[in-house]
Amino acid sequence: KHLYKMLYPYADRLICSSKQMKDEFVNNYNIPSDKVHVLYNPVKVNEIRLKAKNIIRKDIIGQHFVTVGSLDYQKGIDRLITYMNKLKNKSSHLTIIGRGHLKNDLQKMVDNYNLNDKVSIIGYCSNPYQWIAGADAFLLSSRWEGMPNVVLESLACSTDVIATTECGGISEIMNDRHLIIVKPGTEFVEAMDNVRI
Repeated sequence: KHLYKMLYPYADRLICSSKQMKDEFVNNYNIPSDKVHVLYNPVKVNEIRLKAKNIIRKDIIGQHFVTVGSLDYQKGIDRLITYMNKLKNKSSHLTIIGRGHLKNDLQKMVDNYNLNDKVSIIGYCSNPYQWIAGADAFLLSSRWEGMPNVVLESLACSTDVIATTECGGISEIMNDRHLIIVKPGTEFVEAMDNVRI
């Protein structure tokens, strides 16, 4: 943050992926507003939908949730494991796609909650879109974000998204029908319970 304050004022122009990020630069780092511009992340919708054609879905009677991301503190995957333990529908399943230094810690959480039949950590996947398209909802429980591409990609797969209020600029996405933004904790669990199969 110290380097931001020192170096960013010398930039001719700053490009941000959300209005929220622009506001942070203007308000927190005193960058003149006319130097900061918003350019939303592009999404290759047709390519994603082509890759998502052969969907993968767990053979379960409850909701199938999917999350994709680095297994680190920022992404809040630990929150999702806790939420799975609190769901009313005990037949639901969470598939976690990604790798990272917290994998062992997350697996211990799954073991401690006795959720091995309800939570799968499958690691890296070259085509996560098949899983996303086969989910009843994509979950994003990040503690902070800029503009998460994975939300845009999930919406391109026609998969509903539940995300935390901390997930950056996603409130700027005009897609109320498929995007639910809730506070972490009880609200998030209730949103998961309300997902239609």
